Amino acid sequence: MKANLGTLALAAALLLALPLSSMVGQEEKAGGGKPAAVAREEAGSGVKATVWQVDGTKSEVSDAFLQEEKIGILSLTKVPTDVFRIIKGKAAITTEIWRIVRIDVVGDTVRVTGAEGEPVEGTLDKNGRFFLLGKVGIGEFEINFADVRTVTFSHPKAKQLHCDACKRFYVQEWKYCPYEGARLKTVE
Repeated sequence: MKANLGTLALAAALLLALPLSSMVGQEEKAGGGKPAAVAREEAGSGVKATVWQVDGTKSEVSDAFLQEEKIGILSLTKVPTDVFRIIKGKAAITTEIWRIVRIDVVGDTVRVTGAEGEPVEGTLDKNGRFFLLGKVGIGEFEINFADVRTVTFSHPKAKQLHCDACKRFYVQEWKYCPYEGARLKTVE
């Protein structure tokens, strides 16, 4: 029985030493076993962003990507992410960065406008802070979304797919519309 208690104590100590982000499910892996967002960060995303800060400063950012600060038991860890999360009521709403056209922050209210054009409003998630990172003419750029007024995104030219039934556009390699089930057509 003593050996089992010792093993349990060791396992508990190791578990407490891990940041929360390592216990949460990992995202899709890219080549080399890296999360997809990390691989894109290292290769350059191709995404351009125009950022208007609360103080009125405007920045043109290239190779923009998102990072989320995860709050662990004993640490804070910043990790690249493919989604931006807001809270609406008691629900968390996530939007993939490739779908986002614009993010507006007014006080506690955040409005995320996607490629479909329908904005979703909520508040910034208090459990994790989001940052926009990238490159500017003088070097690296990083800003906390708490300091942002508006961000507009320009995604790299990619093959777009269109659904004639629901009129939505997609940039992923899908064959059928996830809403209508109709076959998607390529738009040049």
